[in-house]
Amino acid sequence: MIHEGQRKFKSASEAFAAAIRLKLNVKEIYLAKAEADRFRNANEEAIAAARKATEIDPGFADAFVMLGDLLQYDKERRAEAISALQTAIRLKPTLAQPYNILGNIFLGAKSEKDAEEIFRKGMDTDPKHMAGRFELGRLLVKQGKLEEARQLWEGRTSDEDNAYPQFIQLLTRAENLKKATAGLAQNPNDPDTLVDMGLAVMDGDYWVVDGRQKRALAYCKPQSILNELSTPVVNCPTLCPATRTLWRCSLENPASLDMWLDSGPGNHRLSFVNQNRNRDRRPTNRCERLDSDHRVYVQRLQRQLR
Repeated sequence: MIHEGQRKFKSASEAFAAAIRLKLNVKEIYLAKAEADRFRNANEEAIAAARKATEIDPGFADAFVMLGDLLQYDKERRAEAISALQTAIRLKPTLAQPYNILGNIFLGAKSEKDAEEIFRKGMDTDPKHMAGRFELGRLLVKQGKLEEARQLWEGRTSDEDNAYPQFIQLLTRAENLKKATAGLAQNPNDPDTLVDMGLAVMDGDYWVVDGRQKRALAYCKPQSILNELSTPVVNCPTLCPATRTLWRCSLENPASLDMWLDSGPGNHRLSFVNQNRNRDRRPTNRCERLDSDHRVYVQRLQRQLR
């Protein structure tokens, strides 16, 4: 256990193997070895150890969970994974993990109905009603059932969510997009509404490249925004020079924005950051509101273009 705590999983696995040679039929040692092997990416060894634990004690639910978890991504052995997880649920219905894993296997197999059923079953059997809750929430968001998803979040007994993006992030993004879409339908030429729609479309995980920044820029229609302001945005004295240039570049060509930020004397990227440090002050007019919103919008665009 000392080796495992120090994240020396190979040494931990070897120590557990030595213990097994001394005591051949201790199920907990096989399960511990399986976990150590999994962390060092020795999946076949981990599977063999988990299987052995289930053979020693066919009522050892935790070992069946481990086996199902290890096999879930192997399409050739998916049926075995499902069987192991169903056995774990039958042996110990209050375990949360097998519901989550089994539901995700069904989602991977494009069987949303089966996934929803197992997530709901997990919630019903878990004394804390958390098993499958956030996984079900993600599925409901995907299906557009945002009100029911919000009820799931409000009824939680814990905030712990180890999957990314987290359920609450997906839900908030979807709700913001729905609100922005409704606002745009009512006021298609309002500059604030266009900015809100652009921000909602742009929102997402920075490591995901899906073209949403280009879709977001489509909602920044220069003429509709300029017409709403008494002074053209690009010439407004309340906007700092760097932001005016960023605004123009981001509207005309996203690629030119990144080139401008990294070019020129003094590095424009640093200049933009330095000139916009006072983010806590409340905007005093429409131009400053636009400056504040656009600053966030451009920063997200920058991350996508780097």
